[in-house]
Amino acid sequence: MNVTVRESTGFTAVIKYNCTGIDISQLGVFVNESKFDGCNFEENTEENNSIRLNCISIENNAGKNWTFSIIQTNFNEQIVVNQSFTITLSPLSLNSIKNLTIKIDEDISFATIFIENCTSIANLEYLVVQCNVNDSEYEGLSEDCSIICSDIEPGSIYDSSLIRLPIPIFDQFNQTFEEEHRSILYETGITKNSFASLVEIQILELDRVTNLQFNDTSNSISFDCPRGNYDSILLTCFAQDQSCSTNEKTLNLTIEHCSNETSIVSLSSLITQGVSYKCNAFTNKFDFRQVKSDNLTVKTCKSKSIDSYRKKKQTFLVHLALQSASLDNPSMFQYLNTTNVSLDLSIHSDYDSIESVCSVDSNTIDQTSNICSNLTITNPPQCSTNIQLKTIRGCNYFCYFTTKKTNYTQKISKNYSVTICKKDLKTMNKMTNFILS
Repeated sequence: MNVTVRESTGFTAVIKYNCTGIDISQLGVFVNESKFDGCNFEENTEENNSIRLNCISIENNAGKNWTFSIIQTNFNEQIVVNQSFTITLSPLSLNSIKNLTIKIDEDISFATIFIENCTSIANLEYLVVQCNVNDSEYEGLSEDCSIICSDIEPGSIYDSSLIRLPIPIFDQFNQTFEEEHRSILYETGITKNSFASLVEIQILELDRVTNLQFNDTSNSISFDCPRGNYDSILLTCFAQDQSCSTNEKTLNLTIEHCSNETSIVSLSSLITQGVSYKCNAFTNKFDFRQVKSDNLTVKTCKSKSIDSYRKKKQTFLVHLALQSASLDNPSMFQYLNTTNVSLDLSIHSDYDSIESVCSVDSNTIDQTSNICSNLTITNPPQCSTNIQLKTIRGCNYFCYFTTKKTNYTQKISKNYSVTICKKDLKTMNKMTNFILS
């Protein structure tokens, strides 16, 4: 038998015979003792003692050996000739695969490659996958046409290859169908088929930052670095309730070097006390989708609002306590000879308002006098850091300042001693003395 045309579902062959003659009307092709209707015979006018056999519609045998019998019967339906033949049909090209999927596990540690109906290409023994073209090893497909590539890392581009090994041609001695390769690249989320370039693209997501924690003693954030390859980590915090502070409400820190262990980032120079921040870490790499960190809520001080923040998703919450105010340059008030006192305060956190309370120091005034009274300013202008006091000559005061903000624990400053000189004092020692106690 000499095969002149070979395809994946059919062939044409010239078959020689050494008998005096054959009536092609008495010939039939049988497969497993059943007649196959996809073949017909023709006289071969180009060569004596030969016939031409044409077969089509041979299903599910691409790249496989197909065995058939030619049977000749006489007018009494008796078998005169029964000769078996085996031909290897052409395999399908790997480029004919329409459904090749790659699934990355949730932990991004292995990839499962699945080729739908792979046995339509060739026998499983000739289909293998090279998980990494830089590695000479390859593995065969399982019976469900899949293979698992392990030890992958997030943020990496893997160049794998589907290989159809050389297939021996049974009817031609020492001849094979050539080996064929199809590249499989995977690097992030949706599979794209490109038959022209024989490339499969699967996007492998970057790994995410995990175990975010806030240390309210050092005002630092710690986290576990993502696995695999990435360019940088962007730490972003948004102020949620900033009131009077003029500091930046959005904080961005880029971390380019992160070890495999826990990384610690100080926020001391960036954050504003008395503000709640919503923070996330993002893993970044060029041409990859940015990946947000795990959600985490951190409580760093007692606040009525913290429970509501816990219910929000996508949140790493840093809730910073208020800080007490202090008096600017207290020494400049030592020699004032006025009852109108203007105090400028240094504010060390965010706030809604500053309340001032000045209590009469009963130990340093004339006990028989009742002209001295306590001074309290409870509603100063919004976000004001200047306190205006209307004092009384001859009265001594202890003053303190309360930093206030809704849903935060208020903070009270240390006491300041204020002495207003009497109207008839003539010496320097009897003039206004304003000192920090």
